Amino acid sequence: MSDEITSDYTYKYDLIRNLVMELIHSGLKMEPATGKQYNKSNATLRVAAMFTELLERQFP
Repeated sequence: MSDEITSDYTYKYDLIRNLVMELIHSGLKMEPATGKQYNKSNATLRVAAMFTELLERQFP
């Protein structure tokens, strides 16, 4: 990601956003399955919170 942020690529922020989303989903796949279905709003809030936290870590 640090290579991408310093590149001249026009859509580098879109690329970084997609890389972060891929990281989030890779982490979610590592979570053990609980067998219960998540409410859509709960899942949306959880992903948004994780994304915000990762962005704050990457760009303090």
